[in-house]
Amino acid sequence: MIKVKQLWASPASYTEPVEVRGWVRSVRESKTIDFIELVDGSCFRPVQIVFDRDERNLGEGLSTGCSVRVTGKVVLT
Repeated sequence: MIKVKQLWASPASYTEPVEVRGWVRSVRESKTIDFIELVDGSCFRPVQIVFDRDERNLGEGLSTGCSVRVTGKVVLT
Protein backbone atom coordinates (compact mmCIF):
# COMPACT_ATOMS: atom_id res chain seq x y z
CA MET A 1 0.00 0.00 0.00
CA ILE A 2 1.21 3.50 -0.79
CA LYS A 3 0.06 6.90 0.36
CA VAL A 4 -1.44 9.37 -2.10
CA LYS A 5 1.37 11.78 -1.21
CA GLN A 6 3.96 9.18 -2.30
CA LEU A 7 2.07 8.57 -5.51
CA TRP A 8 2.02 12.25 -6.46
CA ALA A 9 5.71 12.67 -5.57
CA SER A 10 6.75 10.37 -8.42
CA PRO A 11 3.76 8.99 -10.39
CA ALA A 12 5.81 7.82 -13.39
CA SER A 13 7.90 5.51 -11.21
CA TYR A 14 4.95 3.23 -10.45
CA THR A 15 4.93 0.76 -13.32
CA GLU A 16 3.42 -2.16 -11.41
CA PRO A 17 -0.10 -2.16 -9.95
CA VAL A 18 -0.39 -0.21 -6.69
CA GLU A 19 -2.82 -0.30 -3.80
CA VAL A 20 -4.23 2.88 -2.28
CA ARG A 21 -6.66 3.18 0.60
CA GLY A 22 -8.71 6.15 1.60
CA TRP A 23 -12.06 7.89 1.60
CA VAL A 24 -14.34 8.77 -1.26
CA ARG A 25 -14.50 12.51 -1.82
CA SER A 26 -16.87 12.21 -4.78
CA VAL A 27 -18.35 9.64 -7.15
CA ARG A 28 -19.43 10.27 -10.75
CA GLU A 29 -21.19 7.74 -12.90
CA SER A 30 -21.59 7.44 -16.66
CA LYS A 31 -23.01 4.76 -18.92
CA THR A 32 -19.84 2.67 -19.22
CA ILE A 33 -17.31 3.98 -16.64
CA ASP A 34 -17.35 5.41 -13.12
CA PHE A 35 -15.00 7.84 -11.39
CA ILE A 36 -13.99 8.14 -7.74
CA GLU A 37 -11.95 10.95 -6.22
CA LEU A 38 -9.99 9.31 -3.42
CA VAL A 39 -8.19 11.06 -0.55
CA ASP A 40 -6.23 9.53 2.32
CA GLY A 41 -5.26 12.55 4.39
CA SER A 42 -1.59 12.47 3.40
CA CYS A 43 -2.01 15.45 1.04
CA PHE A 44 -4.73 17.74 -0.32
CA ARG A 45 -4.58 16.40 -3.88
CA PRO A 46 -6.92 13.48 -4.62
CA VAL A 47 -6.34 10.48 -6.86
CA GLN A 48 -8.90 9.82 -9.56
CA ILE A 49 -9.97 6.19 -9.80
CA VAL A 50 -11.50 5.18 -13.13
CA PHE A 51 -13.18 1.81 -13.56
CA ASP A 52 -15.50 0.07 -15.98
CA ARG A 53 -19.11 -0.31 -15.11
CA ASP A 54 -19.94 -3.98 -15.54
CA GLU A 55 -22.05 -6.76 -14.08
CA ARG A 56 -20.07 -6.68 -10.80
CA ASN A 57 -21.50 -3.23 -9.91
CA LEU A 58 -18.30 -2.22 -8.13
CA GLY A 59 -19.31 1.39 -7.49
CA GLU A 60 -22.88 0.71 -6.48
CA GLY A 61 -23.74 2.18 -3.11
CA LEU A 62 -20.60 4.32 -2.83
CA SER A 63 -21.06 7.82 -1.46
CA THR A 64 -18.94 10.59 0.01
CA GLY A 65 -17.06 9.39 3.07
CA CYS A 66 -17.03 5.67 2.26
CA SER A 67 -13.67 4.01 2.84
CA VAL A 68 -12.26 1.97 -0.03
CA ARG A 69 -9.19 -0.03 -0.99
CA VAL A 70 -8.25 0.08 -4.67
CA THR A 71 -5.59 -1.84 -6.58
CA GLY A 72 -4.71 -0.87 -10.13
CA LYS A 73 -2.20 0.65 -12.49
CA VAL A 74 -1.19 4.28 -12.52
CA VAL A 75 -2.00 6.06 -15.76
CA LEU A 76 -0.77 9.60 -16.25
CA THR A 77 -3.16 11.86 -18.14
